[in-house]
Amino acid sequence: MCDSIIKKLCFLALLLGVFQSTISQKENRNICYFVQEKQSYASLVPANDYATFVDSIKFYAGKLGVPYTWLLAITSHESENTATAKNPYSTATGILQFTKSTAKLLGTSISAIKRMNRTQQVRYVYKYFLIGKEKYGNYQSLTQMYIFALLPNQTPYHNKPNHILMKKGDLYYAGNSGLDTDKNGSVQVFEITNRINKRLK
Repeated sequence: MCDSIIKKLCFLALLLGVFQSTISQKENRNICYFVQEKQSYASLVPANDYATFVDSIKFYAGKLGVPYTWLLAITSHESENTATAKNPYSTATGILQFTKSTAKLLGTSISAIKRMNRTQQVRYVYKYFLIGKEKYGNYQSLTQMYIFALLPNQTPYHNKPNHILMKKGDLYYAGNSGLDTDKNGSVQVFEITNRINKRLK
C-alpha cells in the first residue's frame, strides 16, 4: 500500500512539473536576453521593459565613461526611445536613427535593427559611440557626443558655438531642419547645445 501511495505521489509531482514548465514557456514567450559583455552571466528580462532599457544604457555608458543621462538624452531626442522610429527623409531607423551605412559599419543591417527591441539596439548605440571615442578620445561634453551622432566629421568643432554644421541646401539639412531653431538657414553648434541640454533636463 505504501508503494502504491508513493507511486501516486510521484505521478502527481511529474504532472505538476509538466504544468509548471508549460506556464513558464508561456511567460517567457516575450522575454529576451540582455547579455552584459565580458560578464559570465545573462539575465532574463522583458523585451520592452523601460527599466531594463535604462539598465542597459547605464551599463554601456559606463563602458564609454560618460553619464548615462547623456546617452538617454541623445536617444530620446533622436527617437523618443522608440525602437521602430524612422526618419521620413532617409533610411535612418531605431533609437539612434541608424542609417544603412552606419548599420553596415556596426556589423548589422537596417532590416536587423528593425527586428530588435530598444534594449537590444543599445549595444549598437554603444558600438557606434565607441568608434567616436577611439577616434577623438574621451567625450568631453554632451554636445560633442551628439554632434558625433549627427555629423561625425564635424565632431572637432563641438567647442566652437558659432560653427555652422549644416545649412539649407546641404544633404542633411532637410532631415534635420528642426535643429535650426533661429530659422536662419543654418544649424550652428550653439543650437545643438541648447537643444540637447533641454532634452537632458
